[in-house]
This record gives sequence, structure tokens and C-alpha cells, in this order.
Amino acid sequence: MKELSTASADSASVLPVVSSDSKSSSKSSSGSGGSGSGSSGGGIIAVPACVANQSVGVCESWLAAIRSILNSIRSARTTQLIMLRESARYAERLAQSVRQLSASSDRLRQSALSADTRLTELNQTRAQSEVRLRRYAAQSLSIKRQLEAAISKMYDGRRVNIFGSDLSTLPALLARS
Repeated sequence: MKELSTASADSASVLPVVSSDSKSSSKSSSGSGGSGSGSSGGGIIAVPACVANQSVGVCESWLAAIRSILNSIRSARTTQLIMLRESARYAERLAQSVRQLSASSDRLRQSALSADTRLTELNQTRAQSEVRLRRYAAQSLSIKRQLEAAISKMYDGRRVNIFGSDLSTLPALLARS
């Protein structure tokens, strides 16, 4: 195995690392022109000694940390913040969208308040109407009984009953009060 070195002054020695993918290492050794440096497809890669001496678990934890950082950089929130910083047009569109949502929120809040007011008014009207309905039902029942009594006198005291679909509900209306 051939040792590779880099031109960096901060690493004292560079150790060769062989990729675990045997197909990519055979491709890179035969198709890269023989040097092997700078290939991204596997094979022998120049790695600083401080990294090569680490255990697999440590390297995997580093890789997980790097992936986490990359995911946070690629997130939609970070992308939006970068677009805000870089594009005045994007910032203006976003500000316009926020203004529209704020106006819509205000309209909906006003609509909810007016609906609540209207509901309160309707409940008051309903309560007043129920009182009047009970009063009218009582008056109608009284008139019905007076008519029955007057007609009964005309027929020599025979019992008279006045029937009708509207009159049949009067006792039930009065019972609720």
C-alpha cells in the first residue's frame, strides 16, 4: 500500500485509508491516472493521522454531528433566512404576505366579534319572543274556552270542543312556562 502526503503544514503525517467499498477502490485506482489523490469515489484517500487513529465509533459520531449540521443548514428555515438576507425582493414579498395575513386576521377577529354580538342579540330576541309566545298562547287558550262556553250555551249546555292543528299545541306551550 502506498502512502500519500498532503501539502498542509498543520498535519505532521498522513496515513493512507482504504475505502470499504471494493468496487469504488478498484475504479479509482485504475481510472484516476495512478495518483489516487483528489478522488471522491473511494479507494485510497489521504487522511490526517489524528483522524486515522480514531476508532470507528468516534468517526461515526463525528459524521453524525456533521450530518446534523448539514441538515440544519439545508433546512427550510435556514433557506428562508438566507433568502431574506440575500434578496430584497423576497423580503418584500414575505413582508407583503405578512401584511395580508395580518389584515385577514383583523377581519376575522372583527367578524368573530360581530358574530358574537349578533348571537347575543338573537338570544335576547328569542327570550323576548318566548315570553310573548307564552302570553299569546294563554290568550288564545282563554279565547278558545270562551268560544266553547258560548257555543255550548247555544246548544243547550252540550259540551263543545274546538279542534285545530294550531290550537292543539297551546296547552303544551303553556306547560313549558
